[in-house]
Amino acid sequence: MIQKTVNEMSSIPILSDEEILTEDEIEEYLDNLKSKLPSFVIILLKNNLRGKRVTKRQLDKIIERISEVLSKGREDKTEELNKKLQNLEQKLDTIMKLTTMAASTKLSEEIEKTETVEETKEEVKEDVEAVKEKEAGETIQIEETKETVEPEKEKIQKVEEIKEEEIKEKEQEVSEESPKEGSSMSSIEEEKQYRLNDIPEDAVSMTLVFKWLEFLISKVGITNLPDVLDYYNKIGWISNKVILKLLRFTKNMRIILDMENIRPRDKLSPSDHIMSLLYIEKLAGRPIDPEVLEMLEIEIRRIKKWAEELQSI
Repeated sequence: MIQKTVNEMSSIPILSDEEILTEDEIEEYLDNLKSKLPSFVIILLKNNLRGKRVTKRQLDKIIERISEVLSKGREDKTEELNKKLQNLEQKLDTIMKLTTMAASTKLSEEIEKTETVEETKEEVKEDVEAVKEKEAGETIQIEETKETVEPEKEKIQKVEEIKEEEIKEKEQEVSEESPKEGSSMSSIEEEKQYRLNDIPEDAVSMTLVFKWLEFLISKVGITNLPDVLDYYNKIGWISNKVILKLLRFTKNMRIILDMENIRPRDKLSPSDHIMSLLYIEKLAGRPIDPEVLEMLEIEIRRIKKWAEELQSI
């Protein structure tokens, strides 16, 4: 591109009153443009203009044309980078929404089961009370007719035995339903759907935990770390128990940051959240699809490469 521009501008006719610049004048002219053009562009211009006969007017036009091309390329790369980042944010939002919906559906089902057990318990209790009232009424009637209706005594005794058995059966049903209710309630708390309910204490898992904490603190700093962990709890990624353990580990950690190159932010980027999700899945013992992992790594590498190229222009 630079060589083509030099050749095109060099072909412009030289006016009679214009002076041809010497190589020293061309080099001095280009050195004064270091604040406006990248250094590699200036080097390429020096190499392509060596031995060329150009005037200051031609050199001005060359610099103007190259500046326009570089400005257009920077705008195109910036727009493409923004589109890629928006695409990644949409993918991450979709993953978070699906995770939250799955957890909410499971919790709603458990709550409905608990309400059903509670209603059944109330119905059984009402049945037991009705049986007791009925039995009390029949006992009064038996006492009143006991002296006059002796032949009915055996029948009444049988009725009483039957009623007692019914009461015992009802009470047994209630006693069996109560433990089920308790176990259902405890299962809701114990089996609350988080992607990571607890941190294993084996050596590999502890290594992953400290690597993850080092990654998060390098991104958001220790001050903003509780906010990030609380956000992961709200969307169903980690439990309260995991948060307490992570914060306890952080108290005994000392991470030295290069403040000139790394400045902690209060929020993570989409690629940072994806990295946290991979740590969580690994700690939970779930296998990570190598193809999905490779795709994410390639996408993140492309974004970093575009950002570096944009900064170097």
